[in-house]
Parts: sequence; C-alpha cells; structure tokens
Amino acid sequence: SSDLHPTNMGKLWSGHAVMVPSTPAGIMEMFKEYQVDLTGKNAVVIGRSNIVGKPMAQLLMDAHATVRSEE
Repeated sequence: SSDLHPTNMGKLWSGHAVMVPSTPAGIMEMFKEYQVDLTGKNAVVIGRSNIVGKPMAQLLMDAHATVRSEE
C-alpha cells in the first residue's frame, strides 16, 4: 500500500503526515467525532506493527496523549 512508503512514514513521525494508514486514521476520526480530548490522557497501544500500532502511537502523541506500548 502506498501509505506505508518509507517517505510517508517519515512524514508521519515528523508531524507532517501526508497519508496515514486507514485504521489509525479512523480511530482518530472517531475520537474527533465524539469530541474526545486526548490532551494529557494515558493511552495504551497493544502491538507495534507498522500498519496499526506505530502509526496509532504517533497520532496519539501528536494529540498530546501519553502513550505506552505493550506487546
């Protein structure tokens, strides 16, 4: 999938996302729809896959949540 290209992932990590994998993007959209303020919240991401886990953790950190990753 083109969204997993190293250039796009680098832009995500640097806070300049152009394309975000669909599952993490959908989760963040759900938080937005329900007006969930993630600032200062503690979040746990299960797994560190390049498709879901790592992008999800980055998006949560970009939303000012504290993220902990579990395998």
